[in-house]
Amino acid sequence: MSVRRIANWLFFCVLFSLLLPIAIMTSLRWINPLGSSFMFLQQHGWFMEREPCEKIYYQWSDYEEIAAHVKWSVLTSEDQKFFEHQGFDLESIQDAMEERRRRGKTRHGASTITQQMVKNLFLWPGKSWLRKGLEVYLTVIAETTLSKRRILEIYINIAEFAPCTFGAEAAARNVFHVRAKYLSVHQAALMAAVLPNPKRLRLKRPSPYVQRRAYEIASEAKKLRILQILPVPK
Repeated sequence: MSVRRIANWLFFCVLFSLLLPIAIMTSLRWINPLGSSFMFLQQHGWFMEREPCEKIYYQWSDYEEIAAHVKWSVLTSEDQKFFEHQGFDLESIQDAMEERRRRGKTRHGASTITQQMVKNLFLWPGKSWLRKGLEVYLTVIAETTLSKRRILEIYINIAEFAPCTFGAEAAARNVFHVRAKYLSVHQAALMAAVLPNPKRLRLKRPSPYVQRRAYEIASEAKKLRILQILPVPK
């Protein structure tokens, strides 16, 4: 095989690798994900610090079928500037870098809901430059091809709220025994409170910390709504 043919082959491979994510992300405008990378990894025990899931609990629920309390709580807890940024919260990133410089670590991440959505849907846990680079690329694509409402809808449906339990609908049914549209303010706040680490922070038997954090989220969400700082998640 000539050098020119190898170069052409490599060029088309790179081009395909760059265009494929755009095609897949665009399809998510109309097609609901059947699962996510994190669900697959959990089921097989890859990149995980615990036993594989015997069963994955996942049930899609359309945006209108999820209680508004859930959307308010998730936005308040995870990304209050969600409707303002283009996928990256530069101020939070700068604050996290400054905290790491002073303390050697960060207590709070700077990832936006869009970043978390693409990571959960397509990538894997852990920290590496490769994963972070792919996350940045996929975040740009997501913000370009999907609406904010659709990004939030996908995230709430694939986020892990309890061990082996993904999405607001599955969590609502398995933990609170109601549909996601009937979750109370307190239940929605509890779900948002465990999002940073559902492996350690339990939704079924919430610790005093989770209960306190849920109260803070509910109070903050109410204040932000009154002040109209967060747009109504229509």
